[in-house]
Amino acid sequence: MVQSSMIYNINILYMFVRMNSENVEEMNRILDTQDVLLRYYSPTCGHCIAMEESWNGLNQHPSLSGTEIYIVDANIDTSSLVRHKSGQDVQGKGVPTIYYISGDYMTQYDGDRSTEDMVQFILNQSKRKSKGKSKGKSKGKSKGKSKRKSKGKSKRKSRQRGGGWRPRLIGFPLST
Repeated sequence: MVQSSMIYNINILYMFVRMNSENVEEMNRILDTQDVLLRYYSPTCGHCIAMEESWNGLNQHPSLSGTEIYIVDANIDTSSLVRHKSGQDVQGKGVPTIYYISGDYMTQYDGDRSTEDMVQFILNQSKRKSKGKSKGKSKGKSKGKSKRKSKGKSKRKSRQRGGGWRPRLIGFPLST
């Protein structure tokens, strides 16, 4: 059974969306241009059903007010229609599977299935993005030289966009 699209406009920056085969093109556009917390689920999955209340708790959560993110619930049957790499990645995994997506950056959540832990994950990922935007624009003065010495190539380079994508597991399961 295909569910109709449900979009709740919490405020201009925060949207809760249910993706299905009828609105997959809109979702492809959103995945290309917005920050997204995406959950692939199956309506017959016991784990997905068990976490439904926690997942729905993200809708209108006060801590997410003002956060620039779409929260998307996607039936696993739509994954082959999704152009984003998450659609291919999830096909080799079980459900629920949750990703935080921001442009080419994608990380999988595998933490606790509680609303509060998912909210904290979103906020942490948003902070990561904010730090990336302000990189090189330090507001404070450095107090002395860093004691950390660089030895060879930075580990950070392996996480940069492009090249080989490797997800960092952060934690989170999904529901219907």
